[in-house]
Amino acid sequence: MEEISFLKTLISYAYHLDLVCYDRLENPSSDNNPLLNILLTEENLVHKALVQGLATDKPFILSNQINLTWFVAIEKENNELKNVFFLGPVYLSDPDPVPISHYVQQLAISFSNRIELENYLKNIPVTPILSLLQNGMMLHYTLTKEKIALHQILAENRSEEKIPSHHSENSPNHSAWLIESQIMQLVEEGNSNFREKLSELSLNRNVGHLSNNDSLRQVKNMILASVVLVSRAAIRGGLSPAIAYPLSDYYIRSTEKCQTISELTNINNIMMEDFVNRVHQTKESPIKNKYLLIVRDYIDSHLDKPLSVEELAQLVNYSPYYLTRKFKKEFNIDIIHYIQQARLAYSLDLIRYSQMSIQDISQQLYFSSPSYFSKLFKEYYQCTPNTYRKDYQLPPNK
Repeated sequence: MEEISFLKTLISYAYHLDLVCYDRLENPSSDNNPLLNILLTEENLVHKALVQGLATDKPFILSNQINLTWFVAIEKENNELKNVFFLGPVYLSDPDPVPISHYVQQLAISFSNRIELENYLKNIPVTPILSLLQNGMMLHYTLTKEKIALHQILAENRSEEKIPSHHSENSPNHSAWLIESQIMQLVEEGNSNFREKLSELSLNRNVGHLSNNDSLRQVKNMILASVVLVSRAAIRGGLSPAIAYPLSDYYIRSTEKCQTISELTNINNIMMEDFVNRVHQTKESPIKNKYLLIVRDYIDSHLDKPLSVEELAQLVNYSPYYLTRKFKKEFNIDIIHYIQQARLAYSLDLIRYSQMSIQDISQQLYFSSPSYFSKLFKEYYQCTPNTYRKDYQLPPNK
């Protein structure tokens, strides 16, 4: 336990995260934060974690009714559940103080504990999901000496949706599982008719139901899991992991930045189309030079990052001159112009689907100035970015 004690001190000091432990009988460790004991026992989260821990040795995420989120790690001994560890809690987005106060007032605790707990809740950090997961992966490794990938954690959160054999084929859960399987098949095939197929699966109706009844955080969690499943299906379909994993990380970051259900729905649609098209191109492309494909896909996956010919050449161990010459011969376009066109094409989605200003879009895509971005945009699309937004931006969900 010395390693756990050291990790607890390190995480607390560096990231302001708590770490608490419970044995298989739900008894708290003596050094647990007593306020966390209140939070975790009042909503029966310790029991939920132990029940899930009996079925898996992989970590998972738990949230409570005010969207406090914990990373939960499992410790087993001789395949028997020994302890569960809760890392957190964190807020994944800015909290509303009103629901927090209302939540605390409903708890069956003393007045002094309510005051102390409410102050504690107001000082919990807002932490990106990736930061929580990365610290959780360190915790899991410390407990098990097993290295675990990000997609394994998120996939474990989907495990409750797996369909037991006794469920009928007409049950809602079985139908959802069949739809998810068919979607992954479309991605794996790189099916160019995937939009038509999705419509046949009545996905839009399911998303609408989710939007009406689930919080923004829950929808984000669903999209995050979807990104992971889709990226894995794309890899099975032939997309290089060197492209799929950075692309997956990009869409995870984009999902976390979304502020509305409408933005989440749009980013999910863009993500699906992106992966399907890349798999389709991989299957259909006559290009023989796999290194040029790696460079092109790297560009497409890093449009919001600085890109230079020198950096791209190092990626495949080419000289800048040789890469420039081979790229133009293979794709019939200069590499610098390809980057420019790809960024302009991506800007269409940002203008249409996000609430970012034109200036912010220009900066995010590394154009030298908003005026230069607008000039190039008009050359390619015969209208200004502002005109395009006025004509094509979707109204936000309310």
